[in-house]
Amino acid sequence: MTRVVRDWDRFWFEAKTTRALSLYRIGLGLVVLVDAARRAPWLDMLYSDLGLITVETLTEHLGRTPSTLFAIDASPTTVWLLFVAWVVSAACFTVGLATRASSVAVFVLSASFLA
Repeated sequence: MTRVVRDWDRFWFEAKTTRALSLYRIGLGLVVLVDAARRAPWLDMLYSDLGLITVETLTEHLGRTPSTLFAIDASPTTVWLLFVAWVVSAACFTVGLATRASSVAVFVLSASFLA
């Protein structure tokens, strides 16, 4: 029984390297940054009220308000501000600055731009 307890303690509480998680975080951050760079020329046309489909049109088509930050305000200025916040949070996530907060911001903003 002591071997089981010792193995349990070793599995959960022994110090382990975080290199693999750090490489995964860096890779994911770079993918988000590349995706943001590829979307940058199309921001006004795809996400703002000046574009092809407005939030009102999408709401009428879906029968509900879309789950995105653009449902609050889809003006071109807001779209660009959200885009800058997305890029900054992805850069912070990639280099490891305020990783918890930046990961939440990357998730919420990525969900808005990818929805």
